[in-house]
Amino acid sequence: MFLVVVIMNKSKSVAHELKTPLAVIKTQIDVLNQQDTITLEDYQSTLKVIERTVGKMSDLLDTLLETNQDKSNLNEILNIEEIIQDVIEDLDVIAKRKNIKLSYSINQNPISYGNSVLMYRCLYNLVENAIKYNQTGGKVEIQCEACPLNYSIRILDNGIGIPNEKIDKIFEPYYRCEKSNKDGIGLGLAMVKSIVTLHKGHIIVESEMNQGSQFILNFPQLKKESIVL
Repeated sequence: MFLVVVIMNKSKSVAHELKTPLAVIKTQIDVLNQQDTITLEDYQSTLKVIERTVGKMSDLLDTLLETNQDKSNLNEILNIEEIIQDVIEDLDVIAKRKNIKLSYSINQNPISYGNSVLMYRCLYNLVENAIKYNQTGGKVEIQCEACPLNYSIRILDNGIGIPNEKIDKIFEPYYRCEKSNKDGIGLGLAMVKSIVTLHKGHIIVESEMNQGSQFILNFPQLKKESIVL
């Protein structure tokens, strides 16, 4: 059985996944309201972000609430660099509130197959966590390296870190470290693990307390119809 569907069919998990794009919209509106002088360009820029985010929420709901999963849903062309840029653009306003710098580097843009909505959610959840559990003035970097047969994506931060004894548990549904914020219900990383597995990849976590963490995602370069439910 497709683990993502098992997890995501629960109402709590759907609510969790909708919470983050709603936070993007609220932050954009808050930033606009805090400005002393608001120009037409400010309104247009904010509306553009909100419109794009609402579109992504719609795509997310379509993906999470589908009852009939078929191969076509997992055989979209994945432009990894575009997905990374999308994630950074959507989370930049949240990062700026903590004065956290977001950046990415890529040696070659991987073009693979899979589900672009799910891959976006996977990277979004990891980068959002890297911001949430970071220090003010910190940094989050996404690194992507590709070769003809596979590619890797690294999400690095210099935040609070994860205790070694907790690393094996963080991907369990509903699990949250004691030191983590009370926000959320512990489904974000469970979904990440499921999406990585779906795309025939695996994930490695390296962390040092008060120094930061890195999540390393390794994927094969998938061809059309290579993902079978």
